[in-house]
Amino acid sequence: MKKGLLFLVLIGEVFFLGSYQTAWAVDFSEERNGAWETFKQITIEGYKNYPAYGLVFDSASCTPDSNAACDYAVSEGQGYGLLLAAIQKDQKTFDQILTAADKWMWQADRRGYGWKTYTDGSTPDTNAATDGDEDIAMALLLADKLQASGQWNKNTAYQKRAQEIIASIYETMTLNNYLCPGNYTCTPDELNFSYFAPAWYKVFAVYDPAHDWRGVIDKQYDLLLAVAKKFNGLIPDWCTENGDVTYNNRPHNMTYDAIRVPWRLALDSIWNNDPRAQEYLNLVMPYVLAKSGAKDIKMYSIPEGNPLEWHNELTVALWSAGAWGSNLPADQKNALVQEFRSFYNPVDQSFNATWAPAKWYYFNQALSLLAAATIDGSLFNPLPFLDAQDNTKSKLFRKKGKIDRQRILVQVRQKGENYTLAFFKRGKSAKNAVYRKSAHPFYQVNYIHATTLQKIIIKNHRVILKHKSGFKKIFKLFLKWQAKDIF
Repeated sequence: MKKGLLFLVLIGEVFFLGSYQTAWAVDFSEERNGAWETFKQITIEGYKNYPAYGLVFDSASCTPDSNAACDYAVSEGQGYGLLLAAIQKDQKTFDQILTAADKWMWQADRRGYGWKTYTDGSTPDTNAATDGDEDIAMALLLADKLQASGQWNKNTAYQKRAQEIIASIYETMTLNNYLCPGNYTCTPDELNFSYFAPAWYKVFAVYDPAHDWRGVIDKQYDLLLAVAKKFNGLIPDWCTENGDVTYNNRPHNMTYDAIRVPWRLALDSIWNNDPRAQEYLNLVMPYVLAKSGAKDIKMYSIPEGNPLEWHNELTVALWSAGAWGSNLPADQKNALVQEFRSFYNPVDQSFNATWAPAKWYYFNQALSLLAAATIDGSLFNPLPFLDAQDNTKSKLFRKKGKIDRQRILVQVRQKGENYTLAFFKRGKSAKNAVYRKSAHPFYQVNYIHATTLQKIIIKNHRVILKHKSGFKKIFKLFLKWQAKDIF
């Protein structure tokens, strides 16, 4: 077995190897806790006297710095708010946002969240925006894991709702593996790479095996990397599949849309070690740091790469997250993180240290919080917690040579991707046990047979599970040995 290509995790109470392979030395809990409370007060509680109360509103959408009747909410804001509520383990706020979004934004006939809703609940445009729907779906899966772990109550069927949305996204917002910007159009001449969330899609594939999420991931990575290599890693806000200006002249510099690309790909690097995410981040991060340095990192023009406005909490946060998923030297990563931390104002409890009105800008504040959660690891990958039903107290582990009807879940990482294999033991002994195969759709299990020496063959890699002295001891030794190879 080649080191680093494959490892196996027994899902249970005792044994767990998390998806992060970094010692998380950065703690943003103080900033996250403070900024989350301020964010809620401004973007949600500030609108309690309006009909659509409960939504996350853009408090600067109508007037620069106040909660006004003419302000509106967008679906991406609900996605950010729900992700943050899950990260902060705030079920009350999570349910408040979800209930309001389903009531005021969800368009049943269109199978998506209308992207824009005013304080009176009116939704003038019922088209969906892909990033909003996919972030809402991912947040629901995080919530489901908090339920499964006993941290949240089980009054809401989060997983079922997530699966409905995930299927809708694939069926109405992808076409021939292209990721569409919404459920209204899909053309290679109008792409937005900041909507591409590969870390999310790898989770979606587990809950939605009927659809080809792997095809979407591969197609979008191919397109993104081809464009990135033209511009030293810079990505246009909107472009054709060749990286050119769109037919309707949408913004082509790397500004308020594409600035999210480093964060989204950092998650795929951190969670899954995807080499394509790392290739992108290792291309763009040295380039922008050479242009500006941590103290002045900004947005950039395309194709020239000239720094644009602004050096603020948003840009520093998202570039810091990107750095965290790259192979930049530790001193460069830390310089960016410290610059990001300097934007937090402990008095206002907001990322507005250099410009006080920044606290009213939900987009900047939400993404600063999400970047902080990415860097300190509190934005967690739900896959390692899939259906954790077995534990070392079960008969399977206590009785030598005996197998009763147990479900075993095995978590495998191969070449930077997580997937799960589920096996059901049906026999009473190792010699006649029969397995029912159930594999993550990214891969196929070509051969499974149970004997006294059990073998699971996955493509060209082999995992051997010995049944000589009981699984408990064997798995302890196996996990300890694997940990030495990986860490």
